[in-house]
Amino acid sequence: MKKRYLFNKVAILGTGLIGGSLAVDIKADGLARTITGACRSNVTLNKIKALRIFDEVTRDAAKAVEDADLVILATPVRAIIELAEKVSPYLKRGSIVMDVGSTKQEICRRVSAALPAGVSFVGCHPMAGSEKSGFSNARRGLFKDTMCFVVGKSFASAKANLLWKRLGADVVTLSAGEHDDIVAAISHLPHIAAAALVNSVPKKALKFASGGFKDTTRIASSSAELWNDIFMNNKVFVSKYLDRFISELKAVKDDIKRDGTGLRGRLERASRLRKSVA
Repeated sequence: MKKRYLFNKVAILGTGLIGGSLAVDIKADGLARTITGACRSNVTLNKIKALRIFDEVTRDAAKAVEDADLVILATPVRAIIELAEKVSPYLKRGSIVMDVGSTKQEICRRVSAALPAGVSFVGCHPMAGSEKSGFSNARRGLFKDTMCFVVGKSFASAKANLLWKRLGADVVTLSAGEHDDIVAAISHLPHIAAAALVNSVPKKALKFASGGFKDTTRIASSSAELWNDIFMNNKVFVSKYLDRFISELKAVKDDIKRDGTGLRGRLERASRLRKSVA
């Protein structure tokens, strides 16, 4: 029986943790006949070639997207828009372009405007990252039992939904604005809080840090360059939740100054809310 692929050719531009893991899963699950990758570094290119996950790897993004049914923009946020503009003239009519960036409003608006007629864009964000980055940390099953946000409803987004579901993710459909508001609260703010906590502790105390501190601040070891770009690309919503966080910290401080008045109730509420998180 002839095998039916979801896509004939998939081009993945950006072969870091997310792009590399997508390639591993798409290859292993037989979701595409051909997988082409594009990366910037010759060192990375040679390592990837040796693993034979991609059918072809190149440093030329325009070459990688030739005749691709699906193009996945898997670079850091700051590079997604520029990359879309660069490959736009080489995209096949009828193809789908999909990003996996951590912010959506600006990316969806500008990438959609950059694409030629007959090419569809779908903004996606798999909630499957790690404090580790790079192709060396790519792995099979990264997206299994995770959540993936997909912006909008269209034929192209339906195809994207099917891909993510085949990779084991639960798909949530929403608008770009809803996405950026939600992730500012549940992803971007925690990164800032973790970094601020680490920066608030004197070095002489860090050598004694153990379970609680390490668990709370694990994500502070993520790429500073990557997260700086994410915060700046979502500054309105990040600022909104920073204001709320600062207000909450001030309230805690005021409770402590008042001999703990109200503090226990605040801690109990936090405990209940945290336990309600699946």
